[in-house]
Amino acid sequence: MSTQILVQSQMEQFAKLLASQGLIDASKVGDATAQAQLMLSQMNFAPPKAKRAAKIVAVEDRCCARVWGDGSGKDQCKSSKCEGSKFCKRCARNFEKCSTPMTRKDGKRFGLYLGTIETPISELIFDATSGEIAMAWKNEESRAIVAQALADGTSYHPSTREYKSANRVKSDKPKAPRKKKTKAPKAKRTPNAYMLFLNKNRPHIKAGLVEAGVDTKVSAVAKAAGAQWKQMSTEEKQPYIDEANKLKADAKAAVVVNTTPEPSPVVPVVVSKDDNTEEADLSQFDRNDELVDIMLNGINNDGSIDPNAQPVAKTSEEVDQDGNDDVLVVSAEMLSEDEDDELEVEPHTLADGTEVLKSDDNELYNKDTFELLGTWNADTNSLA
Repeated sequence: MSTQILVQSQMEQFAKLLASQGLIDASKVGDATAQAQLMLSQMNFAPPKAKRAAKIVAVEDRCCARVWGDGSGKDQCKSSKCEGSKFCKRCARNFEKCSTPMTRKDGKRFGLYLGTIETPISELIFDATSGEIAMAWKNEESRAIVAQALADGTSYHPSTREYKSANRVKSDKPKAPRKKKTKAPKAKRTPNAYMLFLNKNRPHIKAGLVEAGVDTKVSAVAKAAGAQWKQMSTEEKQPYIDEANKLKADAKAAVVVNTTPEPSPVVPVVVSKDDNTEEADLSQFDRNDELVDIMLNGINNDGSIDPNAQPVAKTSEEVDQDGNDDVLVVSAEMLSEDEDDELEVEPHTLADGTEVLKSDDNELYNKDTFELLGTWNADTNSLA
């Protein structure tokens, strides 16, 4: 209050000083003083309360009641014990209510629940009434006792976290079904202009190689076809380019109309087994060969090699890397996704111990070179 009177007096003197210097009208000094008094009456001049310093009590002077603390069982009440007693005021009242540890009344802890610091841990685990596990201390002695009790069929007390966790009731509220993510349908792959040309002209190219006395393996036919394609003019290639573009557009349109469209027309490169040519083993090809690049990397409509295009064929090593160890693909895997053009074989041992590869139509192939050996005789398990 004295501080408020002092400040009020100083403000009145200040108002009179301003009036004597002509800075404010002398008739307004009373109004300024009244306003100052009003402001001072709303201000709090009470001194701040001093913070009480934390009192650290020596161990020998502390209450001997045990508390949970960090769960180790070694924590003791931090309050000072009363004169003539070994407890503080609060713990002394709890001790007077009930001195038996682990006692409950109306489902709640009652009395000096955790006993004293001298009470053995083994006496502070089981509920005094039901004998159930009511306290699991974080020390080896307690863990061993609890483990043995559980093995003997003792259960946890309903108040413990372990009991509540094991008996948690699941909510009956229906859960909203998860929305299945639907993948956007993709258009079927279609052959490019070069593949259409190769499929159409392969018989003529092969016939020319036969007349010239040249080998008619798949690699030789592909080489000749690639050379012929490169020599063709843009006008000569245009029909194949137009057909490839039409097939591609039809495949995209089918996806828009129907999410499960019928397979778009695909013209695969056929590796016929009716002729005397050997089945293709692309691992024998020279990857530096330009025509091999066409087979393995694909070719654009303008005839240029496209390393980013879908591969027309795979080598036997690439098939092995795909993880299919039981089946070896010995024919060229063409651009079409139709697997009817692939020849699948499986390892087989003949009666004389020879290891070969046998196809579904009982034809036998050399397991190393994939050369056609002949037909399998099922009765004698030998080469017919």
